[in-house]
Amino acid sequence: GLQLARRCARLGADVIIWDIQPEACVRALEDVRELAASSSTVVARTVDVTDRERVYAEVERMRLDVGELDVVVLNAGVVSGKHVARADDDAMLRTMDVNALSHFWLVRATLPAMLERNAGQIVTIASASALGGGPGLADYAASKAAAFIFAESVRMEVRKAGKTGVTVTTVCPFFVSTVSASASHTHTARDATPSLPASHRGAPCGEARLTAGRAARRAARRSAPRAAGHV
Repeated sequence: GLQLARRCARLGADVIIWDIQPEACVRALEDVRELAASSSTVVARTVDVTDRERVYAEVERMRLDVGELDVVVLNAGVVSGKHVARADDDAMLRTMDVNALSHFWLVRATLPAMLERNAGQIVTIASASALGGGPGLADYAASKAAAFIFAESVRMEVRKAGKTGVTVTTVCPFFVSTVSASASHTHTARDATPSLPASHRGAPCGEARLTAGRAARRAARRSAPRAAGHV
């Protein structure tokens, strides 16, 4: 999320960053502002994306502050890395809330305006584990599979509505070195490599052909773009 925020800011987009940790918001704001183009506005807000009423309120606040959003990146994620027999109930519920259900709230808050303008893009950061799972990833893989199918369904709804200016992109990266991934003892080549179906190896998710980098460049090409996402 932070890398994408940096890329968008460098290319001249207005960037809104959400994180549940106030300290992370401050660090991200300083980091991205330092790299941003002179024309960019960079905002960081402390938001719990599982709180749908807060999500709805923050989206309205963003509209007042910077206008409608052009690109929304659904990137918030947590992982426990525990086998399902030893996993904590609350941690599993949290994984589903953050990694999957939060997407419902932000898409519901932002997609209607995109459809009305027939312009905009929603980017879902899913995971290769959504396509095959892995030991110690039962809740995480299930949440990412839910995010993947949710995004694909939204993409089909947008297509059926004939809104050719609205794009729904799904990215399924392999393991990425992050704080949450480092905290998971199962993220090793031996234990946690997903078993991908042959039909999915090396293939993009569904019909989403854009990478996160291309999404950033697309945002920057727009006039006074606004990109929002989770770190």
